[in-house]
Order: sequence, then C-alpha cells, then structure tokens
Amino acid sequence: MLPHAPPCSPMLHALDKSGYYDWLDRPESQRARRHRYLLTKIQQAHIESREIYGALRIHAELVDQGERVGKNTVAHLMRREHIQSIAFTMNSIV
Repeated sequence: MLPHAPPCSPMLHALDKSGYYDWLDRPESQRARRHRYLLTKIQQAHIESREIYGALRIHAELVDQGERVGKNTVAHLMRREHIQSIAFTMNSIV
C-alpha cells in the first residue's frame, strides 16, 4: 500500500528532505495493517452476499465470524473503498 501524501501547505517547503524520506520509509502502522485485513474480510462478505449487504449486515457477519470490529469502522472502510450495497425493490426483481 502506498503511503498517503503529506498535506500540502506553505510549510511543506520548509520540511527537511531527510524527514520526508524517513516518513516515506516508515513501516505500515498497526491500524493500517488491521484496516487492510478487515477490508479483505469486508470485500469477501460483500461478494458472498451478492453485493446486497450494507455495513450493518457485514458488521454482523464479521462479529459472527469472531472479529472484534465496530460498525462505524466497517462503514468507514466501505465508504473509503466505495463498497455499496445494491438496493432492491419489488419492482427491480424481474
């Protein structure tokens, strides 16, 4: 996973190059690793539900699998990766 770019600001030019490269080579954080792991589980659950389940149902499925994760975390990761449920109505089933 590529690191996020540092925020653009007038102070960016005052940063030390060595500090930037230290930041670039920094190992992935524990939270980023956890989110990457959860994202694979979320994508798998989303595909298995035929892309019907939203964040709440996927959260419930992950909890049933033994994962300790908050529903807001699931919703955040789904939003960030543009994972959405397909809305079904009785008219759309033909």
